[in-house]
Amino acid sequence: LEVRHTNTAAQNLYRRFGFVPAGVRKRYYENTDDAIIMWAHGVDTPEFSERLDRIESRRS
Repeated sequence: LEVRHTNTAAQNLYRRFGFVPAGVRKRYYENTDDAIIMWAHGVDTPEFSERLDRIESRRS
């Protein structure tokens, strides 16, 4: 996924879900802001599913 390089709140949220920075898209947005590419490995694994379940249970 892409997120504005200035949107640290969103970046931190995505990190909670296992995403890590993987690159930069220069001038990605209309106002020429760069985007941070974030990637999560192993999203099809039981471990990732368990991680999401733990995060969801904390919301309740």
